[in-house]
Amino acid sequence: MKKRGQTAMEYLIIVGFMLAITIPMIIISYDSSSDTRDTININQARKVAKKIVDNAEAVYYLGEPSRTTLDVYFPTNIDSILITNKEVNLRVIIKGGRFVDVSENTAINLTGSINESFGRKTILVESKGSYVNITQCSSSTTC
Repeated sequence: MKKRGQTAMEYLIIVGFMLAITIPMIIISYDSSSDTRDTININQARKVAKKIVDNAEAVYYLGEPSRTTLDVYFPTNIDSILITNKEVNLRVIIKGGRFVDVSENTAINLTGSINESFGRKTILVESKGSYVNITQCSSSTTC
């Protein structure tokens, strides 16, 4: 009878020790994956902003009838997309509810708007002479 009690106690000690190691590892891996996800979203936003600005500059320097379409993927957690005078700014929500502004500047005037929802989008970039208009193509409009 004494042998059974000793075996059960040893088993409980081993299980407790394994839980004491496993639970912190799960918490650390979740925290690390959250940081990695934020970094990926910020880098994708940076890539999108750069692609839009680079194509806007190319279209602007080619002249007024020039236009191009871009097929880009917007990451999750985009709070807002602002296209102002000489800047494309994407605000990304990161862990803890904080924001990171990802912006690309240019020497040309920009105008337009893009929906802040995530996913694949087609963007129309067209020269209007003294500025470049950037808009999102919808299913009802052709680009």
